Amino acid sequence: MKAQGPKMKPAFSLPFVDHDGYIIVSLDFNKAGPKFFLVDTGVTDTVLDSGFAEQMKLDTHEEKRLKATGGFSHDVIPTRVVDKGVIHRKGLSFARGPYPVFDMSGFSQFFEIDLAGILGYPLFGKYVVEINYDTKSLDFFKPKKFKYQGAGQIFQLKGSRKLIIDAGLTLNSCQQVSVPLFLDTGSNDSLQLDKTAQQKYGLPGKQPLHPNGEGTIVMGGPEGTEVEPSSKAGKIKSLQLGSYALPDVETVFAERDTITEDSVWTDGDLGVDVLSQFNIIVNKPNGSLILEPRKPMATNQPQTCVPLN
Repeated sequence: MKAQGPKMKPAFSLPFVDHDGYIIVSLDFNKAGPKFFLVDTGVTDTVLDSGFAEQMKLDTHEEKRLKATGGFSHDVIPTRVVDKGVIHRKGLSFARGPYPVFDMSGFSQFFEIDLAGILGYPLFGKYVVEINYDTKSLDFFKPKKFKYQGAGQIFQLKGSRKLIIDAGLTLNSCQQVSVPLFLDTGSNDSLQLDKTAQQKYGLPGKQPLHPNGEGTIVMGGPEGTEVEPSSKAGKIKSLQLGSYALPDVETVFAERDTITEDSVWTDGDLGVDVLSQFNIIVNKPNGSLILEPRKPMATNQPQTCVPLN
């Protein structure tokens, strides 16, 4: 039986296209008409595509900023920035700038759609936002009027620029560990662990690994879109999200260290392969996050754990 969602009417809703778990919305920029934006909780800013900025003849200036690869870089590079411009829909404003400008052509090719930009973490700052994969809509609730009436799992949110929660892992050695992970709706992986976490927990251990495709597309600044080094992937015995247990989770062992842009360090991230199994309620004003399984899901610790030899 599905967990019930909030039985209250949102202040407004924004429909989205579910592209294999990725969230793409149609919004206006100034008076240019509908444009497509990717909703990416792993990005700390709202970003514009360089091609779109050029097409719109937007004024830009150069600043020194962190390389916009989510939480995995501390490289400071020259970045073009657009100071002003309104991303809106039917009189509702979602962002007003400033906007870092990056070459997003790799993303547009991947989705086979022209993206004008990315809506990052700031989208979740003022309202309670439900990512509802069942209705394919982003539902926005006024914080003071929001009362949750469902049966989902509630987590405390950490950090100031990312959606970070504590999760549990049962490793192939049957060791159980707690890991801080950030939610990344811009990642196609289920679970990704960085090199620091791998060293800390002795991962990947003895399990067989396979190549993780051709790497991950990231925004690379003036040099354009680039591809991060390919990683190796295997499986973790179990991922625990509160009382929910996901067995045999495909896990990417990244060839990179985490240098987080937030005040809270993380061991990795949860991508859309896991996140799209839930409807997600982000209550940033209250510092909480709720996961509601879209279909029946096992709870508590899996039965007898046999170490991988």
